[in-house]
Amino acid sequence: MKTSTSHRTDITHPFTKIVRDFLVSEDGVISLQVLWQVPFMLWFGYVGIDVMMHEFERTRLQNTLDTAVLAAADLSQTGDPTEVVKSYFDAAGAAASLTNVEVVEGLNKRRVSADASVSVQTIFLGEDGSGYRRDATNVYNAVDNRGVENFVNFGSSLTALASGAAEEAVSNVEVSLVVDVSGSMATNNKIGKLKDAAEEFIDAVVMEGEEGLTTVSIVPYSGIVNLGTEFAANFNLSKEHNYSNCPRFPNSAFSSVAISQTDEIERLAHFDPTSNSQNTTSIPAPWCPTDSYGAPMYMANDISGLKAEVRKLEAKGATAIDMGMKWGVGLLDPSMANISAKMAAAGKIDSRAANRPASYNDQNTLKVVVLMTDGENTSQYDLKQQFKSGKSRIWIDRRGNTNPSDDNSSIDLSDYNRYDIWYWPRKRNDRYRYYYYPDGGNDAEQMTNVEAFARWPTVGMAYRFFEKPYYDNQAPLSAFYEYAYAYEEFINAGQADSNLSRICSAAKGKDVVIFTVAFEAPAAGQAAMKDCASSESHYFSVEGAAISDVFAAIGRQINQLRLIQ
Repeated sequence: MKTSTSHRTDITHPFTKIVRDFLVSEDGVISLQVLWQVPFMLWFGYVGIDVMMHEFERTRLQNTLDTAVLAAADLSQTGDPTEVVKSYFDAAGAAASLTNVEVVEGLNKRRVSADASVSVQTIFLGEDGSGYRRDATNVYNAVDNRGVENFVNFGSSLTALASGAAEEAVSNVEVSLVVDVSGSMATNNKIGKLKDAAEEFIDAVVMEGEEGLTTVSIVPYSGIVNLGTEFAANFNLSKEHNYSNCPRFPNSAFSSVAISQTDEIERLAHFDPTSNSQNTTSIPAPWCPTDSYGAPMYMANDISGLKAEVRKLEAKGATAIDMGMKWGVGLLDPSMANISAKMAAAGKIDSRAANRPASYNDQNTLKVVVLMTDGENTSQYDLKQQFKSGKSRIWIDRRGNTNPSDDNSSIDLSDYNRYDIWYWPRKRNDRYRYYYYPDGGNDAEQMTNVEAFARWPTVGMAYRFFEKPYYDNQAPLSAFYEYAYAYEEFINAGQADSNLSRICSAAKGKDVVIFTVAFEAPAAGQAAMKDCASSESHYFSVEGAAISDVFAAIGRQINQLRLIQ
């Protein structure tokens, strides 16, 4: 028995050892931790596929949206911004993804924002994001008309969202402030209210330390625009005289915005159609001022200087809105750049404005005209052509007494009567005199028409030289009226309205933005301002002190649009 037992033990021992060794061996062991992590690792891998697909679609959608809003915000493109955005999504085959487009337009800015979303079908993620599909048995559930099984959605998706905005704005602004300083502006101190309003406008539109540059040209107008001696030197005014510097234009000139510096511009005659003084050495109220009163202030950005110029304004004269607008627009035309360069070099304007006005296609520059009137266009006058040059009827002894009431002057009446006589209006022993030679005899000189009309007003000249001869039957009444009304209308109110409309249209054709303000203006003036404005929203009708609010609002609107979010 002992031998038998011992043999059984020898037979089973190798197997027992193998089992025992297997149970205690750690070679190739997979831990329980690994066993339960494997499913989660697989799940995250599958989820990663869905997430990656979602991110791919989101990126594609965002790229399409970014490209679309950038194109739509471009100020140089003239299409409807919303339609531009839609066209990009159509081209990308994602038209249904576009959910919202918003466009904000400004004078010198366009902001376009958009939102889009797309549903991305998932393969592994469930409807609740759990990774388990509740409809996994419905992988195949439809058969097309060819009898081929069609793979359909499991019923789960992720939403890819995209949003963005693009804005283009200009930082440089060129403004022409064109203001009415005609005689009617003296009523109810409208000129004072205008000055206050203009100062508020300057405060609103000119900002110190701004990133870009805002320049303002002030163009006052009445029945004329006075260029002043210094600024007029930049233009080729005709040479009939040099007493004053007011240009006049033919009707055809109002169809274009540029003002030539080389072509001759007709100079308005120097005359006084309103005074009746007979004893003068120079006309007291010239139609065109002899100094630089009311001359344009060009391309300025100095707030204090601009305000000081505004404070000099006075109310006098007729109303030529078309002339004011012609110069207001002309000073924004790129052809004026050489004037800017000269003035900048001389230190008369900011050196940064040396290259202004910018070209019309410069997307970084906004050009604006603010045009204001309290009235309506009236007739415009000049001396009759026969009085703008040549010799006059008046003779003068320049050696004589310079006292206007005792001047050695006389007028030739030889073609008004049968005698070769001169009338001497100077009193001697309270008597007027007729002689066969002019006062001063051989020392008398025949005056030019230019000199005579620069010395005596038209009415004063008529009374001084023709009233007595008429009553003495030495000259006809027609001679009196010929000099009393030596001037003539060269543009009537209707023509001026037409000229204004054409110059406004020409400016709008160059993308110049036009604000207009009718300040207690009559119906005709309001109609002209509405026609000139860039749109109905650019036209303002205002009364009293409210003009300050309007000017300040226009200034803020111009300026705030340069601020980019």
